[in-house]
Amino acid sequence: MPKKKTYDQKHLTTSQRIHIEKGLNDGLSFAAIARKLGKHPITIAKEVKKYRTFQPRDENPKKPLRCALFKECTMRFLCDEKDCVKMCKSCFNVRLQVSKCSYLCPEYREPQCDFISKAPMSAITVHGSVPAIKTRPITLLSM
Repeated sequence: MPKKKTYDQKHLTTSQRIHIEKGLNDGLSFAAIARKLGKHPITIAKEVKKYRTFQPRDENPKKPLRCALFKECTMRFLCDEKDCVKMCKSCFNVRLQVSKCSYLCPEYREPQCDFISKAPMSAITVHGSVPAIKTRPITLLSM
């Protein structure tokens, strides 16, 4: 019968946090990092979630993004154009290069990155093309 693993119930040290950050940079899972440090994987996950920071997107931050509800949206008559019967998501502002509903609609929602809620909760190890989101999580634990 295998021995039950016991954990030390101690706080993480700065050097352990640096190991976590390096492990995330190397693309290791929480379990692999936890094995290396002798901690429980949930401890690593909580640490990453607690100390992650958000980096603003590099593009024009004032330009609104396409609404998260864009595909399902059926809103009409928000614009001030006379005799406009199109769905608002079809109206386009040429100057801002976005649909008008992005800044007119009361139900507008910014898109959220799926990687924020899933492990490793960090955009460091995200695939090559980062989705167009307003902010993305970056884990900096060694501060």
